[in-house]
Amino acid sequence: MTGRPKLAAFLSELERQKQAQYEADADGMSHLEYVALCVEAGDTIVGIAKRVIDGANVELYPTVLSTYLYKTFGDEAGVRLKAARVRGSHALVEEGALIIEEASTVDREHLKHAEMRAENRNFRARSYNPAEYGQQPQNTFHILSTGDLHLTALQRDAVLPARIDGEDPTLRLPSNSEGQSRERVA
Repeated sequence: MTGRPKLAAFLSELERQKQAQYEADADGMSHLEYVALCVEAGDTIVGIAKRVIDGANVELYPTVLSTYLYKTFGDEAGVRLKAARVRGSHALVEEGALIIEEASTVDREHLKHAEMRAENRNFRARSYNPAEYGQQPQNTFHILSTGDLHLTALQRDAVLPARIDGEDPTLRLPSNSEGQSRERVA
């Protein structure tokens, strides 16, 4: 990285933070694995990048970390980070609950700030893992008017072929014994 001293300093600081956090386990760990573990713990990629940028004392955009991961690891980065977000959703929910439990109920402003922080974590959990924390789709029916119902029934009848000899009793025409004719008018 001879022509890119800021990026080199950033990657050096990323490696230093990885080594500091995981010590002996960090030797065979890639930067992608390190970032994924941080995301599983509830961190964001932007938050990790800002921490590394501050530690390296360089001026870079926080997107430098995701750009580096995708350029270096390709599609594996997307798959690994998505899985890390799903696993990390549990940590986010727990962290949100802890924030609310520890909030001071005396100071309304502090409590409101804690509620917003907890809601942010819950929103991220719902986004990352909608199967467990998102709203489940609900079947809702809206009847606008009886006229709409009538038009829908007429359209349905026009599409369905007429069935004779009782294949479907709900669509069978009345018999002659009921006083009605089965003849069709052309």
